[in-house]
Amino acid sequence: MRQQKSSLIQLLCKCLKFRKTKSQSYEQIKNPINIPQQTERSKGRKTLVIDLDETLVHSSFEPMKINDLIVEVSMNDQKYKIYVNIRPGAQEFLLETSKYFEIIIFTASISEYANSVIDFLDPLGLVDLRLFRENCTIYNNILVKDLSLLKRNLDSVILIDNSVNSFMFQPMNAIHILNYFEDKSDQELTLLIPFLKLLSQFQDVRPVHEWLFKYAHFDKFEYVDQTGTKQLFYDLPTSSDTQRDKLLSPADTPKLEEQKILIKTGNLNLKSQQLKEDEINDELEEKQNESIQADKCTETPNRSETINEKLCVLRDNLNINSPNSVGKQIQFPQNQ
Repeated sequence: MRQQKSSLIQLLCKCLKFRKTKSQSYEQIKNPINIPQQTERSKGRKTLVIDLDETLVHSSFEPMKINDLIVEVSMNDQKYKIYVNIRPGAQEFLLETSKYFEIIIFTASISEYANSVIDFLDPLGLVDLRLFRENCTIYNNILVKDLSLLKRNLDSVILIDNSVNSFMFQPMNAIHILNYFEDKSDQELTLLIPFLKLLSQFQDVRPVHEWLFKYAHFDKFEYVDQTGTKQLFYDLPTSSDTQRDKLLSPADTPKLEEQKILIKTGNLNLKSQQLKEDEINDELEEKQNESIQADKCTETPNRSETINEKLCVLRDNLNINSPNSVGKQIQFPQNQ
């Protein structure tokens, strides 16, 4: 397993420490945010809030194998070079999602660093608003991105972030994306685009992680669109089950009714069961062949009966094609 490196945010925190007294409460350290109205281009759209570090980019104070950008910042009267590795598809992701959402980049990093990175990521100016460390809420010494301060209806706000701490106040609005470091084969952002396009049509995007779970597992499900009309989503021919499965993030997925899950996974489980049976049958056949060869060398009375008894015991232990397993086999409903 990859050993996680210290993130840029953690390193920056060592340079820029927040000071608060024991008497300070949650309300006293909630930093107000000056949020403008939606622009004409984004008016009426849902809001997509995107984290920066380990979500759109990975940054380090040390050179990496691939450095797409080098940013110089001054902290505590010292200059630092920050090496930035852009997540694959990040610029295309901003380009596509900006057609359907108001785009806000909300980072816990300092603005001097973040602005340079965002300028590189967004040369067309598609990002409607930039929020930084000073806009985060400090709760028990943790930086939290409080979406309620955005002055947007929470039923229309989605946050994509690699840190669960960031969305602890509004977990129902979040997509917990995998950390990005230096893997240039990463496709997390690209795979999210069709799902987000679909979600932009919903009346209420919450809970986002549950919709993501359904999108990844079911060929069809019902939702309510912006006009309040019930709609039925059908899996598109271009969608791949393998690709959609990759969308599932490390965040806890909702526990849906077992029957609904079986409807989607039934065929896969039946195939898996059949493969397992084939493997066992091959193993049993091999043992039978070995036994036949042994019989040629040494005659043993009632050998076949002994072999059959052992085979029955083996099958019973594996619970496959055994008389004792009748009634234990799971029958999965078929897709309608």
